[in-house]
Amino acid sequence: MNRAKAKEIIMKNLEEAYFARSRKVLLFNAHIKELAYTLAKEISEEAFDDFELIAEHLRNRYDDIISSASEILPEEAGALLSGNDFRVSFCSYACDELASLGINIPYFKEFDDILDESNVKIGYFSNRSADEAYFEFLNRLPSATQLICDGITAVCEELSNGRCELCMLPIYNSADGIMQNVYRQSVRYALSMVMCLDIPADREVTIRFGLFAPNPCKTPKADMMQITVVCENACEIAKLPEALMAYGANFENINSVPPSIHDGSRAWTLTFSLENADISKIHLFLQMYFPRFEVNGIYEKVNSAESGEKHTEDEWTYGR
Repeated sequence: MNRAKAKEIIMKNLEEAYFARSRKVLLFNAHIKELAYTLAKEISEEAFDDFELIAEHLRNRYDDIISSASEILPEEAGALLSGNDFRVSFCSYACDELASLGINIPYFKEFDDILDESNVKIGYFSNRSADEAYFEFLNRLPSATQLICDGITAVCEELSNGRCELCMLPIYNSADGIMQNVYRQSVRYALSMVMCLDIPADREVTIRFGLFAPNPCKTPKADMMQITVVCENACEIAKLPEALMAYGANFENINSVPPSIHDGSRAWTLTFSLENADISKIHLFLQMYFPRFEVNGIYEKVNSAESGEKHTEDEWTYGR
């Protein structure tokens, strides 16, 4: 057989293999859609009006079917059913079907309140980096005033006691990662982040400061989200960033959290942009596969490079 003929046969075989694979993918997606639509319709007929209850029933029935299928299918097929592609597609189809049936998956309703930016006092522990961060936040909140506190715990206590509307805390260091003591206090006092910005501490290290409110709320410009997911399986957590990106979120980072903070359980914080994200599908995905999650904040990421008028040290000393 000459080379031209061999090449022709190879190209034909590749073409047939491609179309065969495409048909399998289409068939696979059709079955995922059928499963999602069937379960979503069953749930809708039971007239649940609570989304978390809807998600719980949907999750239980989904788990029963996947568990039964895994017992009778080859190991490779079972792995496919527990893979990210299957789960992402299922939630996408289920979300669409629930919406078509008049069951809309809510935005995270606890964050419906909008922060009153007109007159806020910011409590914080003063040092060089914190003062610089405070001045940067003033460019975003020009009417803010300050309340200097003795330490991180005191900052949280003053906010909890109502002596200030917001508190500012250092939450991340590019050299050391998440600041565990600060995170522990934010969990203890159930703080909700509303803004953050990065301050260079030196040529190589950047510190991220967050502004926290005592109750869940957000600014009109909120474009980021941080969640904490409690999950013992690190392999499962590793799949979550991919799923978030599949729904349009711009994933930023993931950090482990000390088990002592969550009763000995392993936990991770994840941050991502909401600019192009499908929140409904992300919400359903989390409820389905990571029900032990909580939202730490839907917040605005302030870019200090674009900040406006700078505030002088005199303003801070005498007026702020």
